Amino acid sequence: MRWLVYLLAAAIIFAGIFTRNIFVSNPRAAESNNRGKIEGTKWASRALTVEGVELPPATLVWHFGADGTFRYEIGPSLWTGNYFLEAGDSVRLHFEHVVFEKRKQYATKIRIDGRELTILSNTEPSWTAPLFTLGKVRSP
Repeated sequence: MRWLVYLLAAAIIFAGIFTRNIFVSNPRAAESNNRGKIEGTKWASRALTVEGVELPPATLVWHFGADGTFRYEIGPSLWTGNYFLEAGDSVRLHFEHVVFEKRKQYATKIRIDGRELTILSNTEPSWTAPLFTLGKVRSP
């Protein structure tokens, strides 16, 4: 039963983060704000509530490898793929498999401030609303 809650939370979070793929890669784009901050790190969610469902700390865990790979854990579920740093806060994620029967590539914005990583909501035009914030766990 608990895995069902995790799966529901994953679906809700993916719907919120990745409902639009509006970023177009520009090879001449300015330097990423995340370069040197995200590679080789692990981030875990704090306790959070998603559509009335309370999730304990570390329900969501992101691993960003120094080699450009990522692992995204939601409870017992695991997604893997590659990430690409784009201009500013933009990050393109390429999942190894289609996620929630939609697509494999998603664009999002990630802000890193010290030991906090915030994934910004891309469902509103200004990209300023935090979808959720994770705390840094460790750097391998």
